Amino acid sequence: MIAIKKLASLAICTACSISFGWLTTPQSAFAQASERQSNNTFTTRESLPTKSTSVEGVIGLDKISFGFRFLESLSPGEVDSFRIPNLTPFRGFLAQIDNSSSGVDTILGSFDENGNLITFDDDSGMGVASALGGSVNPDGTLNLRVTGYADFSLSNNHSQSGDYKLSVLMGDYVEGDVDFFSFSNLLGGSPFTAQITFGGFDSILGWFDDDGNLITADDDSGEGVLSLINGIVPRSGNLIFGVTGFEDFDINGGHLEVGSYTLSLEVNSTSQSVPEPTSVLGLVGVGMMGVGAKLKRKTKT
Repeated sequence: MIAIKKLASLAICTACSISFGWLTTPQSAFAQASERQSNNTFTTRESLPTKSTSVEGVIGLDKISFGFRFLESLSPGEVDSFRIPNLTPFRGFLAQIDNSSSGVDTILGSFDENGNLITFDDDSGMGVASALGGSVNPDGTLNLRVTGYADFSLSNNHSQSGDYKLSVLMGDYVEGDVDFFSFSNLLGGSPFTAQITFGGFDSILGWFDDDGNLITADDDSGEGVLSLINGIVPRSGNLIFGVTGFEDFDINGGHLEVGSYTLSLEVNSTSQSVPEPTSVLGLVGVGMMGVGAKLKRKTKT
């Protein structure tokens, strides 16, 4: 059975700063920021407000204007169908499932105006949730369907059940998108952990010095295919990061990933240790060795 779903809610944003709170896991309100849409280079990096501990963003979409959210429940043998009309033909979109309330194992498919399957995704979201990006159909419609694992033909052959949220962002597709952020006024010498705590794609996180030199990059040291970097806050009190997608280890846009994310920073200001220059070089060497090991593992599979 294919169930046709109606639009649950529509959010329209005309400001340049957009909150993606309905796409990601909740964070502390006073400490969370949202990506500004002009932070695609080190020079134009976004300087986050003081005391920010996390920032939400989207890789692969720019000039995001509005989004849709559906709150639904999947039953065994059911395929939920969503049709969004009156969109700009060929505009980019990002759709992803939040199954945190039930753990339902989803498959998400995109269809053309004639009902033909364009592409589908199983687990590109968090855990066993689905996420995919693409373009609006030539007739201005976006047709999505949600089914359960392992119904890869999206023909209602599954036994999954549970509540989920389907979120859709509309924007301009940007191939090789990189987002740069700067945390400032931190206590030099303090240990820190920066990580992608939510991500609907295979992330890479880069750490830069104040002059734009890449100190180290990480692929999968976080949860699943998400990134994590440990280090020491430099004397300047600034931490600058670039968020990108696999396989962009140089943090220069060499990837095709699309997805939303949360970059979180934890600084332990009670423990200080500013390393000497030789120690810093040693730290960088260890970090790059980790990147090399992960690159080898990725390319072997």
